[in-house]
Amino acid sequence: MSPARLPNGRDLGQFRTSDGRLVRPGMLFRSAAPTDPSLVSVLAGLDIGVVYDLRTIGESQHRPDILPDSVRLRAEDMLEDDPDSGPASLGSIARASLAGERPDLSRDELRQAFLTGYRSFVTLGSSRRAAARILTELAEENTRPVLFHCTAGKDRTGWLAALILLTLGVPEEQIMSDYLSSGPAVWEMFAPYAEQLRQSGGDVEMMKVALGVYPEYLRSSFTELHERFGTLDNYLSEGLSLDPAIGAELRARMLIPPTGAP
Repeated sequence: MSPARLPNGRDLGQFRTSDGRLVRPGMLFRSAAPTDPSLVSVLAGLDIGVVYDLRTIGESQHRPDILPDSVRLRAEDMLEDDPDSGPASLGSIARASLAGERPDLSRDELRQAFLTGYRSFVTLGSSRRAAARILTELAEENTRPVLFHCTAGKDRTGWLAALILLTLGVPEEQIMSDYLSSGPAVWEMFAPYAEQLRQSGGDVEMMKVALGVYPEYLRSSFTELHERFGTLDNYLSEGLSLDPAIGAELRARMLIPPTGAP
């Protein structure tokens, strides 16, 4: 079963680490929210054991996941500690702006809100706790294939995918490539809304700021990590309070040695 059948879905088992190891295919999947009943068979076919829902409670209640009975759902609200501002407000700000309810907000101000939101993914307490729990569980011996998602699968999901791949040792340029590949998929998901907006005389360029996937967004997360913590290892130990053994166990379970290696 192909993960491409999931909205903005893909397998992270396609990248190599700096030392040539391959991320194990069929274990780490990312997507937009699986809220369509037709996706149940896709999730079953991928042998997904756990789904991590990174959305707020309100988002999840509005459009709950529809999953096979065999799948364990884990609610990991990355934005729980700041539900009314920062990254939690990005969706509502964008929707209000597109609807003409925020004429005071320019495209550049919306872009700045996203940049601030991405920096907050690194430092917000609930985001750090969610990431720590997920990384710890991925390192466990009985780990089954997992899927993690937010709403469109580009922002919160993009940061978590980046953090997992960084911890595995995948270079930043490959991580950026994965992040940017959400752009066409997300725009395809929302193309009907963009057309409606265009026909009604709305600001489609504003919609592109809200739904776009831009290098500077994810780079702002990387910048925040390095400015606050210096190194990834410091972030894992000080920011996420993880034992160093967790990273080693995660790499042992999720990486395949280079061909011909002992």
